[in-house]
Amino acid sequence: MKKTIQLFMVIILSIALLVPTTAAHSGRTDANGGHNCSEKSKSKGLCTGYHYHSGSSSTSSSSSSSNSSTKKSNSSSSKSKTTTVKKAEYEKSSVTLYVNDVLVKLDNDILVKENSNYFPVRDVVKAIGATLEIDKTADVIKITKNKKSATLSLSSKNVISKNNTTYAPIRDIVGDLGATITFDKDNNRIYINIK
Repeated sequence: MKKTIQLFMVIILSIALLVPTTAAHSGRTDANGGHNCSEKSKSKGLCTGYHYHSGSSSTSSSSSSSNSSTKKSNSSSSKSKTTTVKKAEYEKSSVTLYVNDVLVKLDNDILVKENSNYFPVRDVVKAIGATLEIDKTADVIKITKNKKSATLSLSSKNVISKNNTTYAPIRDIVGDLGATITFDKDNNRIYINIK
């Protein structure tokens, strides 16, 4: 009797592992398996922007895992072929930066990760006329301008590193320096006013 129960459990577990799981979805998705939220979903607080339903992760972890989705296409022999399309962890942002109403040309691209813009810290510090000190033993970056300072922890989930460049949200870089930050959604511009 015990062996019969064990065999039955093994069969059930085998079936459960072989059956693919699917995520329910009420709307259309793009080739990467994601889509932008509808206004109705946003107003209900169900989502805030572009996201996935195919099991891809959208956590705020700063690990280097990459999201992937599976795309199936039918061949002429009516067999399904599966290819994996990798979603880049960071994408180039289309937002532009203005400091005191002057367009700033940054040496490094602004990046987008999980619907948030990340700015190259050193480029922004240079653009606002501040100074930057890196204390690797304390794991911090200190930004100073006009006797005001901001500190970024290099191990924070809001600080990322790519191609030997450190990135952070603009509020984390200039927020404690007395800067005013304005986002012009219509023109996709971020304005920093700082003295």
